[in-house]
Parts: sequence; structure tokens; C-alpha cells
Amino acid sequence: MIVLRRARVAEARARVVERDWPALLIGAACIGLAASVWVRPPWMLLAGVTSVALVAALAASDNRRLALAGVALLVAGLWWGALRCEALDQSYLADRIGETASGQGR
Repeated sequence: MIVLRRARVAEARARVVERDWPALLIGAACIGLAASVWVRPPWMLLAGVTSVALVAALAASDNRRLALAGVALLVAGLWWGALRCEALDQSYLADRIGETASGQGR
């Protein structure tokens, strides 16, 4: 019974990966972007991990390739998001957070 259930779960997982792999890759990149709000590792580490994952994905086959491409996109999203957060931290408007002013009406 348990073996049969595990086989069904594995089969269902394989179908989802075969059918929805583009959504899985985009989801990995989005998770990386979202995580960049909380985690900002050094960009050299992120560049290294992304490069290793991409090279490994090119050498792998089937589901391993998809998983490694997902890791590469997740880390690339984390890197891109961290760059965006750093740019916002250095923005001219960062000093004005919390201030109020009247808007210009026409």
C-alpha cells in the first residue's frame, strides 16, 4: 500500500515537472527576487553559485538539469533583487522616508 502510494506520488510529480517546467523556473526566479528583501549575500558568492549551477545544468540531464536551472534562476533572482535593494538604499529619496509633503495640484 505504501509503496503503491509512493509510486503514484512520484508519477504525479514527474507529470507536473514535464508539463509545468516553465512555471517552475519562473517561480524559482520570483522566489529569489522576494528573498532579496531579507537576505543580501555578497554578489561574488551569488555569481559563483549561479555560474556553477548553470555549468552543472548544461552537463546534467532530465530532471537534474531542470533542478539546477531552477537553482541558477533562484540565485540570479536573489542577486538581481539585492542589486535593486542596494540602489534603493543609495537613492536620493532614501533620506526622505517618513516625511510628508503636499502634492502639486494643477
